[in-house]
Amino acid sequence: MSVAATNAPTTLPDGKICDFIDGKIRNDTPEEYVRQNIERRLVLELG
Repeated sequence: MSVAATNAPTTLPDGKICDFIDGKIRNDTPEEYVRQNIERRLVLELG
């Protein structure tokens, strides 16, 4: 994979969210929004 391919801008369909850890596309629900915020804080604050 080239560097240009990893930096290419991408868009998500409405109602979808990209998982912070594994990069999978998930449904954008209130529960998923909270889960993503918790994932992000754990990774950024605790490594």
